Amino acid sequence: KDLGWGLSFKVKTTTMVARQNALLDPYYFHFLQGSTYRECCYVCKYCSLSRGGDITIGDYWGVKDNHPDIYSSKGVSAILINTTKGLEFFDRCKKLFKLRESQVEFVAEHNRNLYAPTPRPKVRDDIYRGINSDDIMKYFASNLKFKIPLRRKVISILPRRVQKFIIDAFR
Repeated sequence: KDLGWGLSFKVKTTTMVARQNALLDPYYFHFLQGSTYRECCYVCKYCSLSRGGDITIGDYWGVKDNHPDIYSSKGVSAILINTTKGLEFFDRCKKLFKLRESQVEFVAEHNRNLYAPTPRPKVRDDIYRGINSDDIMKYFASNLKFKIPLRRKVISILPRRVQKFIIDAFR
């Protein structure tokens, strides 16, 4: 997580590495909206607190709301122990982690997929009709009305810590 949490991602080619802002990339923007998921994700039977695995590990989104003292811009993970077998395993390796006990309700507050699958948006059909287009940016602009608001353009050129401050302030 060298970029930490946020709305940036790396683009790597054989000749360069660049950082992109997700709000300016049509595919990533729609991914964050839940518009580009696989069909099975919209009906996923594992999107509940009755998990199939022994342990669930994921981002602890919203940790700042309930545990501001452990918030980190690099990210904080949540570990949910779902079974006795998971607890036995976790007990053997928990010394490897910096731990803080929390409540599953706090973790689920910002991660709706712990309760239910993401609702399937209508725009998904339009996205997948043109996903293999030669000029994906042109396809998004003409078919999905993907216009980048001035606010997003301005935020994308600001330093990362300022972006984070603005996003957190309006959350």
